[in-house]
Formats: sequence, structure tokens, C-alpha cells
Amino acid sequence: MKLSTYAAAAITLSVSLAAGNALAAKKCNIVGTYSDSLGSTIVFKTAKVGTATNSAICKSTYSLRVTKDTSTAIDTTGTAKGCGKLTAAFVPNYPTCTSASGTVTIAGLGTFNDTITKTSKTVKPATSADTSALEKGFR
Repeated sequence: MKLSTYAAAAITLSVSLAAGNALAAKKCNIVGTYSDSLGSTIVFKTAKVGTATNSAICKSTYSLRVTKDTSTAIDTTGTAKGCGKLTAAFVPNYPTCTSASGTVTIAGLGTFNDTITKTSKTVKPATSADTSALEKGFR
């Protein structure tokens, strides 16, 4: 009797792990740099966070939080100092995930059709300030 209980538990665990792995495989690797049809530059630093800049929409940079990343939906929310809250709902071209189309809603401005297109799989490193003049001052 104990053997069948252990076997049933092992089978249940195996099925759960297999289902979990199958679901995990159906995500887009959204990390990278994107341009969009509204003239924005979007950078997903990780699968959970990113930034969006577009001086025609907001002088500040939007901080983005990814709320959903699946083969059928990439959803984000964003905030920027002095600008309306942003929500975006996209459908990616899975499995390549090189672009996604949907809508972006910005409080106070409206809802816009938008397409994002991956321009780089990598995130450009932050540039560091030129410190040569400072270094010369210490000599």
C-alpha cells in the first residue's frame, strides 16, 4: 500500500514538473532594446523591468514593470514623473518574439495602437561619465 502511495506521489510530481516546464517554455525572451511605432525607445533590462523614453509623450523616462510575459501576451505598466500612468497590452509574434502589436494607454492622453520591434537582443551598457579632467586634477 505504501509503495502505491509513493508511486502516485512521484507520478503527480513528475506531471506537475512537466507541465511547469512546458508553460515556462512558452515565454518570449523580451530582454533587449525595442523601437515602436509611436517613436519610443523601450529597453527591457530583465524579463520583469524596463524603461521607455519618448520626449514627444513625456519629458521623463517611464519605469516599466512587466505584468505578463507569455507566448500570447506581453503586458506592462509604467510610471514617469509628471506624466500619466501607462499600460500596454501586446501580442507577440511568437515564437520569434521579434515584434509585438497591441495598444498603449496613457492616462490623460488616450489609447494608441502600437507595434514594438526588437532592434537589439542586448541591453546597451550604461555610459560612464568622462572622468579624465577629474583624474588630471588629482595629479
